[in-house]
Amino acid sequence: MNYLLALPKESAKSSGYNVFPVGIAYVSAYLKAHGHSIHTANLEFFAESTFDVLKKLIAEHAIDVLCTAGLSRDYKRVKNLIDTARIINPKITIVVGGGIISGDPLPAMVALKADIGVIGQGEVTMQELAFALDNDLPYGNIPGLIFSSNGRYITTAVREEIKNLDDLPFPDYDGFSYSDYMRQTNYEAAYVVASRSCPFKCTFCFHPSGNKYRKRSLDNVFLEIDYLINTYNVGHINVSDELFAPKRDRVIEFCNRIAAYHVTWAVQLRVCDVDNELLNIMRDSGCITISYGIESADDRILTSMAKKISLAQIDKALELTYMANIDIQGGLIFGDIAETTDTVINSLRWYDDHVHYGLELNMIHIFPGTGLYNNALSRGIIKDRVKFLTDGCPLVNVSSLSDQEYKNLSSHLYERNMRAKYEPLIFDLHDMQEEGSCSVSMTCNKCESKFSVSTDALHIVRLLCDKCKQRYYLDPFKKLLRSVDLPDGNFRNDECVALWGAGEVCIKMLDHYPVLHSEKFVVVDYSKSRQGYSVCGKEIFSPSYIDKKNIKTVIISVARRKDEILRQLAEYPNIKRVFLPTIEKVDGTQAVFAFKEIAVVEPIPI
Repeated sequence: MNYLLALPKESAKSSGYNVFPVGIAYVSAYLKAHGHSIHTANLEFFAESTFDVLKKLIAEHAIDVLCTAGLSRDYKRVKNLIDTARIINPKITIVVGGGIISGDPLPAMVALKADIGVIGQGEVTMQELAFALDNDLPYGNIPGLIFSSNGRYITTAVREEIKNLDDLPFPDYDGFSYSDYMRQTNYEAAYVVASRSCPFKCTFCFHPSGNKYRKRSLDNVFLEIDYLINTYNVGHINVSDELFAPKRDRVIEFCNRIAAYHVTWAVQLRVCDVDNELLNIMRDSGCITISYGIESADDRILTSMAKKISLAQIDKALELTYMANIDIQGGLIFGDIAETTDTVINSLRWYDDHVHYGLELNMIHIFPGTGLYNNALSRGIIKDRVKFLTDGCPLVNVSSLSDQEYKNLSSHLYERNMRAKYEPLIFDLHDMQEEGSCSVSMTCNKCESKFSVSTDALHIVRLLCDKCKQRYYLDPFKKLLRSVDLPDGNFRNDECVALWGAGEVCIKMLDHYPVLHSEKFVVVDYSKSRQGYSVCGKEIFSPSYIDKKNIKTVIISVARRKDEILRQLAEYPNIKRVFLPTIEKVDGTQAVFAFKEIAVVEPIPI
């Protein structure tokens, strides 16, 4: 049998962060080490459409089995890959793994229409399955599988978790275009998995790598770091474990060893596990960021989430980390079962008092496999597991808030995240170019050092002070010259105009141009998770509202996703004009916000 292990386009961006999907690379390496005929493809780095790439690879390598993976939020990407492969070769065998299967296997298989699903860690299970397929043997006795047979799904015994992680080969980085990935991110960072799972059971977490916390030896971890540095010239190590180490001595040993590499690194720890001495050791060894699971600033919610930490511990850890000049990454999530108006007010008040930490604000997203998901099922809040997955795991209210209070809170937090959280008191724009690229010079509020960054004037840029690691969310748009009138009169004759995309630029426009608050302008968003909510007081509609109102003019307010949105707009033939927010240069230091008319449809491969 010939196998193609493929990642869908944009799979690295599914979390909102550009993270290399290392799980399938581990499976590929394991299969290759056992002599199977393996071909790999990260479709992100093919200019051709998904159809053209798969057609070529399937024919060129006589592929019998297509294997892919993803998380529950990757449903549409994974489904598109599967459906495309079926069109090319209806007889191809489809195997899917990752959290999308492990979280709740049956609805995932029904939705994806895959032939075989791999539950839990995939290396050993996939190798045993490949051996069975290669030799035309039955696979119903292989643990860790779900598969269709005679119109029903069969789930095999639970796969025992891999105990000795050092036995696994390093991920197949080359097979999934790691060099291209690093060039795309323009960031010489590697993601190293030093352990699997987590010893804690927070209600909103799902551990796709198993329930038992296991760690690699540091000897094995540093062999992989050596490989990454020597092969890819890595300058930063992201230890991407759910929890790097619950014990202090492992952190200190890692610090002592990585210091000699003269690279920067980041890690995730619990607030109850750090102290001043440890933080200083970490900083001096190159640690620049610690990600903490903060989640709430109310002890009642922390208890309900099974966090096993307190607000006092959060306050102490964040203050010590901030004073040690280490960047803090984390945030508050709202909507736990015990969430009330009172707990929301407490957490937001705490957040406002600590805005200099640069934390995020979000609603809890419930994913299959979590305690909150099971709670929502038992209470009948999620009624259709398949539909919940195919809808993209939308927000659901399991809290003590009313549905309207929940929607209002979600809209409020969304808007706050789309605005600058903490900015330098002094910053200026320079070297303004057409389309908005510019440089920004600033003075750090914390250490008063001066630094600059290249960015574009339409979007908030996240940055750290090089000296003290103060985190900023800076909005260059505030420095642009702009009128309180719309910069273009092309909308005067329209009965209704759609702002497509309830994102950052949409909020900027609504904040600045009062006329956009009239009923003439409506906000639409392709994401079902935003539909029915509001932005700046305007309800967010489905794109189907375009046909309902016979809308002929659209302003794309998510400029960075222009190509994707143009493909979606092709579904609405009534649209005659499309505008894109842009920047028009006045001189070398000044510019104005404007709208540029663009082609309604551009042929972009998918």
